[in-house]
Amino acid sequence: MIALFVIFLVGALLLPFLIYFLAKSRLERVTGPLDAGRFNPPDLPAGNAGTGLRKAALELALSPDERSFLTATVKGGPTAPRAQRQRLAPLLELNQDALRLASSLPPGAARLKIAYDAKNWTPPDLSLQLPLTQLLYIRGALALDDGDTAGTLAAVRSLGRQAEILEGEPGLILQLYGFTAEKYQLQLATALLETGAADPSPFVLSNDLCHQYRDAITLQAAGLDRALWAGMDDVARQARGKGFLAQLGANWLQWSGPFLGATAFNRYRLYSQACDRDYGWIEKHLVNQPKDSAVSVSTTVQVGKMAGPDYPNVVARYRAAGGSRALIRACRQARATLQAGGTCDAIGKTLRGSRLATSEGPSGCVLRVADGRDYLRLFVSSGATAFPQECVPRPAAGPLERP
Repeated sequence: MIALFVIFLVGALLLPFLIYFLAKSRLERVTGPLDAGRFNPPDLPAGNAGTGLRKAALELALSPDERSFLTATVKGGPTAPRAQRQRLAPLLELNQDALRLASSLPPGAARLKIAYDAKNWTPPDLSLQLPLTQLLYIRGALALDDGDTAGTLAAVRSLGRQAEILEGEPGLILQLYGFTAEKYQLQLATALLETGAADPSPFVLSNDLCHQYRDAITLQAAGLDRALWAGMDDVARQARGKGFLAQLGANWLQWSGPFLGATAFNRYRLYSQACDRDYGWIEKHLVNQPKDSAVSVSTTVQVGKMAGPDYPNVVARYRAAGGSRALIRACRQARATLQAGGTCDAIGKTLRGSRLATSEGPSGCVLRVADGRDYLRLFVSSGATAFPQECVPRPAAGPLERP
């Protein structure tokens, strides 16, 4: 009887760890090893564009009020900066060195110098990438308003390069900053195509979004794995010499913690499937707040009430970015078709089997991402800036200006 009790006790003590390592093993079959160090960049060459991008952001000279002003200004789309031109002019002038650096980054592979196996790897200057994005976008929008096609194309190129570098990092928060830059880039690109001013498609990115997404999920899960064990060790250390109740609480956490970790790993495994899924699947499987589907972004690992990732609107951005990229390329081709006397119906036939569709509207032939309305309805809050989901190519006299 005693032997059975001992076996039962040992089994009960080991059960959480068995469940934890089984969940981790299942996740690693999808992601590869949960080793944050494998994402560390190689030795970076001199003149690496990632270093140049950070240097450009550090050159910015903006007060908190000015940064808030920029954020409010860019929300209205490419035409919004026009009304604030007088106030924006001195900010652009003051930060011209930062903009010049951001606009002259060398081509080729680029990485930020980040040790992802560190406890806190987020660059302290990362938040500066947002006002840099906003200034590049504003400069491009004002150039568009002035009819300066070359200036607008230069902004499209610069925003694309910033997005390419940030999205190329495995850190989720870095990829989100990259998506912000790409979102504004694609807004300017859409405006250029709709006015028939130029062809921005050579600057549209083609990096593998789902590969980057899975790297981000893997790095997040690796961080949870490390944080969970470090947290349990820390609680045990703090409980020493503090009495029976403190020790009991520490023991409870050490026993229940692996269960929470296993729950988190199962949720990460579910998230790892999400990049190739449509918005309906994301809503059904990942949205946990049916009354308010546009849940707030969370990039931190949570162990407690919600174990694991809880950011379905972040996952939706990968699909939205892919749809917008396809939209820009198809819009350019559609304009050429219309220029040659083709019809909207003929354009629609060429898009069968893709994520795009066409319809005749009051302003002409409208190309749209077929599930774009689902993206806007489910994952874009009122007043927020979204990835473009429609384009109206207007034929114009003469060929598009190419970069």
